[in-house]
Amino acid sequence: MVVKWKDYVYANENPTPTWKLVHYLDQTFTGISQMLFIENPVIGVGIASALIVANPPGGLAVIAGSALATLWSNLLKLDTGLTRSGLYCFNSILVVAALNAFVTPLPAVVAMSIVGSLASVWLFDKGVKLLPFPVVSIPFIMVAQLSLLASRSFPSLSAIQFAPPPPVDITMFPEFLPWLSYIASTVPLTFSQLFFTANTWVGVAIIAAGFLGDRRVMSSAVLGAAIGTSVGYFLGYDVANGLWGFNSALTAMALYPTFGLPLWGALTAAGLSAALQPIALTIFGNAGLPALSFSFCLCTITFLRLYQKIRNQHK
Repeated sequence: MVVKWKDYVYANENPTPTWKLVHYLDQTFTGISQMLFIENPVIGVGIASALIVANPPGGLAVIAGSALATLWSNLLKLDTGLTRSGLYCFNSILVVAALNAFVTPLPAVVAMSIVGSLASVWLFDKGVKLLPFPVVSIPFIMVAQLSLLASRSFPSLSAIQFAPPPPVDITMFPEFLPWLSYIASTVPLTFSQLFFTANTWVGVAIIAAGFLGDRRVMSSAVLGAAIGTSVGYFLGYDVANGLWGFNSALTAMALYPTFGLPLWGALTAAGLSAALQPIALTIFGNAGLPALSFSFCLCTITFLRLYQKIRNQHK
């Protein structure tokens, strides 16, 4: 009989302080792996290590976001299964990493991260209980945007001001061969950008860790990132920073292996999430805000609801 890691870790109903620390670390690093829709603390340790080496402040922000969410979910005695699976950490990591990337000075980032993490955990818990569709990253969008708006009210704080994307010349169709090189160079960047770090080698390490954890998840994610980057490239936008694959990779990972859509449906949704990105960038950019994961939420929820409706009609 094979004993699974979590069965072993949580076997004792009255753990000692040492085992409680093991529980806490397990949940924290499992939460980091959930950024790739994988439930494996070893993968989380690998991702965190790569981020710390390449971008210490960004790596610490990711670990802090997951550790804070784990703390809140335990203190508030929220759903045990969600806590152990690290799902409360997903939005908290995104919130803290975004604040670290967009706001200064550091004391303000720390204070806003503590409050923002708590808010994201609470919103996720309420969303799971009340919404008829997956919460995905809705708490992240709400908390991060409100935090960035609030930061403008304090003269001592500085937050990046975002703008709508520049217009593109749609009559100039990009060449084919440069597209292939863009795919090769920007897809790894996409996976580092999931953690608000722009580093190709970190992206390669994250992809490798993901394949060790779940090949189906990472195969769909890489295809999604490639499709999203391609859509941005052929629409005429600059895709060199890897951000055009951000929402597409998340959409593909969520819909195919996690929620059970066919691969072609998940990749269609991934492409649409990239096609909607100029609209999202324009809407939020006019308010000086980033679009974040808006198109990921919209496409994932919409396609999942349509898929469930079609399946119910054919039962």
